Amino acid sequence: MQGLSGLKVIIITINLIAGGAGALAIYSALFEVTVDLPRQEDIRWFIDDGSIAFLATGRVVNNGFYDIEDVDIHVALWNSTDDPLAVSFTHYDRISRGITDIEFIMRLNLTTLAEHVNMVFSDDTLRVGVSVTAKYLYTLITFSARYEYTAPWSALIKEVSIDQNLTSHPRGSMVVLEVPYRVRCSPLVEGISARVHVKLYSSSGELISENASSISLHEETAGRFELPLDRNWTLNLVTHSQELHLRVTGIFAGRSGVIQQRIPWGAPFDGIHTRRVITPQEYIIEYSFTNNASSALDLSVFTGAYDSNGTEIYSSSDRYGVLPSQYVLKTISIPLSAYSNAKKVEFTLFDTLSGMRYSEVVER
Repeated sequence: MQGLSGLKVIIITINLIAGGAGALAIYSALFEVTVDLPRQEDIRWFIDDGSIAFLATGRVVNNGFYDIEDVDIHVALWNSTDDPLAVSFTHYDRISRGITDIEFIMRLNLTTLAEHVNMVFSDDTLRVGVSVTAKYLYTLITFSARYEYTAPWSALIKEVSIDQNLTSHPRGSMVVLEVPYRVRCSPLVEGISARVHVKLYSSSGELISENASSISLHEETAGRFELPLDRNWTLNLVTHSQELHLRVTGIFAGRSGVIQQRIPWGAPFDGIHTRRVITPQEYIIEYSFTNNASSALDLSVFTGAYDSNGTEIYSSSDRYGVLPSQYVLKTISIPLSAYSNAKKVEFTLFDTLSGMRYSEVVER
């Protein structure tokens, strides 16, 4: 918060008070009380029982002849749109002559803050109002002072970024798509959890996958959202480059914020095409595709022929790498003797790095 010091309250005895102490006050002529409000270095922000709190310290300098009594210190806090955020009240029965340190604590409930989205996700300006009321000369004189100043507020969640370079990996029989993210936060929310719900849509608006998880917030938080893919959507994504739509909903202190992002997706087997040719000697499978993924493929190719009982009567395999943007045109040959006895021929492409798979089955 901005520094502020030297708020002075000078009390001059101008009221005639009859008798004894009153007369003494008149002939004292002049006394001074100085209230030093908190400066930047006197304020400490911290997390306290689910609230963001700050502890501020100041001091009262009593240069008069008597103690100050019945001292009330009120502090109120508003944001830039005049929404009340918190109040604090501190009472001292007596402040003796000399210098006395004072302190007050104010708690900003996270739910209250979350009601004002600009304070969660954006910087803001706070208004702080401080008033001091006290009595002097055995409570015969009451004096008060008020001051208001502004203080900068730094957003609790400063930045959320989504990496467009999506990756995938196999997990059992499934493929999991990973969405890298990074969050920068205020140190005030260190260790507090946020709930995140992620949805991924195809270019035509169909829901591909969704998942929910909790993340622990730190000043710098990085990780990956995981989205499991079923077989149908795996087939769609391996063969069709498209623009995906990602929607991330974050829930923090009961308040939600939404990030939507378009993500270009490059299919590893984009535009795959197969053609079958039978010659007097062999059964030929010709296939072609373009690797439009952002990374290279470690491709395994499996071909199998099966009889009517499902027994494998022929198989072949191949393995090769495919660079990004590389066009592939290859053929697989099955001896006609094996093909003649086959009731089913299966052809599979499998990228061992991403877990992406493409299969075709021909029934005879």
